Amino acid sequence: SSPISEAQRTQLRTELGWNDARVLLSVGRLSVEKGHADLLRAIASMRQAQGGSFHSRLLVVGDGPERGNLRALCSQLGLHDCVRFTGYQADVRPYYGIAEIFVLPSHSEGSPNVLLEAMAAGLPIVAAAVGGLPEVLTHEVNALLVPKQNIARLANAIERLLNDPLLRQQLAEKGKAVVAQHDPQSYFRGVAGLFEEVISEARAT
Repeated sequence: SSPISEAQRTQLRTELGWNDARVLLSVGRLSVEKGHADLLRAIASMRQAQGGSFHSRLLVVGDGPERGNLRALCSQLGLHDCVRFTGYQADVRPYYGIAEIFVLPSHSEGSPNVLLEAMAAGLPIVAAAVGGLPEVLTHEVNALLVPKQNIARLANAIERLLNDPLLRQQLAEKGKAVVAQHDPQSYFRGVAGLFEEVISEARAT
């Protein structure tokens, strides 16, 4: 998948009206277990803490049953000007192209191939440590991992990455190495094996 051009980036930022914003990206189905509500609350707390110096914007790519609830929560938190729901997008590459950080706030995660896509696109990752992710990602090495449903820790990790260009670069480079090791086939075989183990252990107890 070829990266997008600078012109496409500029065009997308202009369409969004976010020319100088720091863009955070989350991609996935809008369902409760994907944790988008936690991410919205984390953004709200960051904004409250930073006041006028808050320049971050959140792009949520995907669709699903929670869309209405998430939009309502957005309004309730007063975030309508800094969060955009794009709906389902067949080609997510342009969004990876304008984002600075990729956030995966899931409460549970089966096959996070969107994470591999984001890392392949060179984005540093903040993710909840759920499912098979801690087997693949190492906190502080190739991602920042936070406990699931912990809004304060999620906000802190995002802020830390926004404020630390060197850490962003390090996580992005190490993330690309993870993708190289986990070509999707071997990655999913590994994760499937891992989940089968967990399930059989659960049945045995």
